[in-house]
Amino acid sequence: RTKASEASGLNGVVYLSRGTARLTVALTTQDIVVDGDNTTTGTYHYHLSHSGIAKLKAAAGTNYALNETDLNALTGTITLTPLTVVATVNNGHFQYDGVTRASQASGLLVTVQLPTGAQTVALTNADIDVANDSVNVGTYTYRLSASGIAKVMVALGPNYQINDTTMNGTITITPAVLSGQLSGMQQKIYDGQPGELNAQHFELIFTDGSHIILEDSDLAFADGIAPIVVGRYAVTLSAGGLKRIQALLPNYLLENVDTQQAVFEIVAKSGPLPDTGTGTDSGTGTNTGTSTGHETGKVPSVTGRPSQSINQQTPVKTTHQLPQTGDRSANDLSIVGLILTSIASLFGLAGVRNKKRSE
Repeated sequence: RTKASEASGLNGVVYLSRGTARLTVALTTQDIVVDGDNTTTGTYHYHLSHSGIAKLKAAAGTNYALNETDLNALTGTITLTPLTVVATVNNGHFQYDGVTRASQASGLLVTVQLPTGAQTVALTNADIDVANDSVNVGTYTYRLSASGIAKVMVALGPNYQINDTTMNGTITITPAVLSGQLSGMQQKIYDGQPGELNAQHFELIFTDGSHIILEDSDLAFADGIAPIVVGRYAVTLSAGGLKRIQALLPNYLLENVDTQQAVFEIVAKSGPLPDTGTGTDSGTGTNTGTSTGHETGKVPSVTGRPSQSINQQTPVKTTHQLPQTGDRSANDLSIVGLILTSIASLFGLAGVRNKKRSE
């Protein structure tokens, strides 16, 4: 805003004869004429105006005669230098996509504080240098490249210069959100021992189609208790497993894992069920009896965390018929019984007859 002609500190010096004595006369805007007077930075030439010449003559007094031609030939220079202003760069960030490098971040700006207000200059990847540029999650430091500095200077014009061309900012690539599904079925036959999870029966597949090879320690029963009785039990990822898997996925944030399809099942042991009871034989060859026992049931499905009913199975009461000889065997026994009865009757009748004869 200040013109060259408004420069302060201008002086006219009159050297007196006989030695080094001199007179210094302060000059004002009215005392000079500036060639191409302007506010733009640069070097301007000026000479004395009529007012300036008169001021010097008056200062010399009547004892000294100043040649006006010489006074008109006097020139000086006024230099307007660029104003140094403060500039800063902002920090950028974007989510990991596996393709975009840190240097390709959008929204990067240089902000310059001018006397008239703040001015911003948009930056592209050609305007910055990024240390260890990469597509991976992390925080990267960047600074203006030679191209970026030139771009800012052109935008500001010749009247300004930035105070620091080595300023830097950061670009952060944040993890992408990832979901997955844990699925699988592991079975064991009831043996009275707590169940142990085997990772070979399960798989963890992510929404992008990738998968992780699981370890046994990555898995846990949803209620934290290893099951013993027959039933179906929900399986989930253990705290340690989540930590290990997250470490294998540095560019992702694992936020949601569906475990509804991961099941551990203990099935009943095959074979006859134990029977207890009483049997009665009527002598007719038929045998009837009842036995009562307990058979452990199997829960048909598991949803989410196992409920109490999954861990404590309700025994199913069943009635079993004792082994029978069949109808044909019963008939044969009946016939044999009749024959034996007839023989006994005959012996009884013969005994009666002999007794009568004796009498």
